[in-house]
Amino acid sequence: MRAPERNRQDIINFIVKRAGKAPDEIVQGMAIAAAERANPKPAPVPTDSVAVRIIDLSQQGKAPAPSPLALYAHACNGGCGVRLALPLGEIEANAKSCWCVNCLPKAQKRYDAGMALKSSFVSKMAGVYYDHPQNDQIFNAEIQRRGLVNPTLGDLVEIFVERKKDMLLPLTPADLQAMSSTELEARTKIDPNLGGADLTKAREGQNRGEQIIHSTNETRLRPFADEGISGRKGWV
Repeated sequence: MRAPERNRQDIINFIVKRAGKAPDEIVQGMAIAAAERANPKPAPVPTDSVAVRIIDLSQQGKAPAPSPLALYAHACNGGCGVRLALPLGEIEANAKSCWCVNCLPKAQKRYDAGMALKSSFVSKMAGVYYDHPQNDQIFNAEIQRRGLVNPTLGDLVEIFVERKKDMLLPLTPADLQAMSSTELEARTKIDPNLGGADLTKAREGQNRGEQIIHSTNETRLRPFADEGISGRKGWV
């Protein structure tokens, strides 16, 4: 018969093997759990709330997208000093709301006069000048640079003569045929209308030209074929 002490140690070893803890640790843990159940912790007392802002570091350095409902301070375009509160879209579009109620009628009158002047200029320079927003920007910048408050038709003609090399000019089907594919692509990006030229006619003219060249080459090469000269391969 085994000694009681030996049996006790066997039981301890069995418990440790099964529970992973010594019996004393198990009993202590049970006592702590019972004490916590008997004396529960008081619920946390709410204090003044604190707003926590979570910052996404991946977005640092990026300007937030403007809200379409946000209003921005904008000085009246009439130069009167009145400050207006406008949506960003209206400011960027230079809408009529960019003028105060007192300056808007004057601005509209100047705008109408400017459009009439432009119409006269385009008619006078028909076939020479090409009406395009990029050219408008050059005219506007030059008018401001020269300080012209009420420009005349003569002023516009003078500006055109001096800045013609920087402007988009009208094109003819022949001009399009003379362009490389790179030049044609670059012009199409900024001017889909291609200076008012008819692209279909340009292509028809190009096709006719290719047919004439092909026919001419056939005629030139025909006499040499009998002599065994393989000049024909140079046109493949």
